[in-house]
Amino acid sequence: LRLARSFARMMRLIRDQGIDIINTHRSEDHSFGLLAKYLSGIKLVNTRGDQRRIKAHYFSGWRYRQTDALILTCRQQLEDNRRVFANVEGRVHIIHGSVDEDHFRPHALPSQTAQKYDLPAEKTIFAMVGRLSRVKDQVRFVDTAIALIRQRQSDDLHFLVAGKDVDLSQAELLQRVRDNGMEDHFTFLAQVDDIADVINLVDVGVILSIESETISRVLLEFMYLAKPVIATNVNAVGEIVVPGATGDRIPIQDSPALLSAMRHFADDHERRQRCGREAANVYAQSYSEASFLRRYETVFNRVMKETR
Repeated sequence: LRLARSFARMMRLIRDQGIDIINTHRSEDHSFGLLAKYLSGIKLVNTRGDQRRIKAHYFSGWRYRQTDALILTCRQQLEDNRRVFANVEGRVHIIHGSVDEDHFRPHALPSQTAQKYDLPAEKTIFAMVGRLSRVKDQVRFVDTAIALIRQRQSDDLHFLVAGKDVDLSQAELLQRVRDNGMEDHFTFLAQVDDIADVINLVDVGVILSIESETISRVLLEFMYLAKPVIATNVNAVGEIVVPGATGDRIPIQDSPALLSAMRHFADDHERRQRCGREAANVYAQSYSEASFLRRYETVFNRVMKETR
């Protein structure tokens, strides 16, 4: 009954506001949107950011054939679901994510953030930012960082992990560090409100996801703040990172490749600066909020033009 009442309210909103297009984002919304399309004649755009493969049965293919446009947040989604999207490829648009630039911006100087979180601003800081989860592979980051410290035998590096516990705990990561006597080289932060300030302080971002990342907001945040990124070749991350220009792209669960990439950035200050500047340039040209808006407007205008 609640669903029925919600749907009725939506239909009244469409009618009263003269809405022309619904853009649905979740699987549940797609079905609501399709029903609204048939009842009111409104145009339907589906945006899909889910990495799970769509079950390739008749209803799935039929449902997507009824949409006026389909927006995917990375190209890999198209590759993974070609059977379902076989008859709608002409209406598929790939639009990667962006950053909420009005709200995601540093408010403190790096020196102030370093003091707040007791971080060594004079050292090269590698950081992973995001929920603590097996899928994010923070364990590999910690273990590889320990190996890098031992390999270089220097005290100029620091490693930051920021994020709330999910199916991996901060305590578990901290214990691995303590077992190796490396506490002075690591900082662990729970979820923080001023994450833009924290990212602005670090030198290199690291993303080691083994799946997920169909949007990868944190990658775009690193780039927006001119940080080079070492990232695994997974979904949107693999499509956005430009190897050798904005950072390094490595295979999933490849510790030797991660160690090599981290060492390369640790040893080359100029490369860190160069890749950071290029990351900001690539973001501004291809993934900015203005670019994101233009791409959505293009899709919406095309949908409306095809009806006239």
